[in-house]
Amino acid sequence: MKSLILSVFLIAGCSSVQATNQMKPVETVASVDLARYLGRWYEVASFPAWFQNDCECTTAKYALRADNDIDVLNRCIDKKSGEERIATARAWVTDKETNAKLKVRFFWPFTGKYWIIDLGPN
Repeated sequence: MKSLILSVFLIAGCSSVQATNQMKPVETVASVDLARYLGRWYEVASFPAWFQNDCECTTAKYALRADNDIDVLNRCIDKKSGEERIATARAWVTDKETNAKLKVRFFWPFTGKYWIIDLGPN
């Protein structure tokens, strides 16, 4: 199977936006209950990154590890071949006050920012 570096992290690109006179800096939510954030999430919309080309049915599954980091399992279906693409990563909280800022590593030594900028009421 082809490896896919898929950022569940659909919002990760937003965290690197620089503030200008016309743009407000990106802010995270005040608090995240990580226990409620765990589980499988389904992508309903995105700004596809290069690694998501020709991909559909994208999901991300987050599971708490014994060391309190988070295992990440991303999956999607390649539209052309019908094959499943899988990418695994490890994430950890970088802002312990809010749990809204994390780092994610799909492969060493590279990491990406994962900021939670909005949550629904449920």
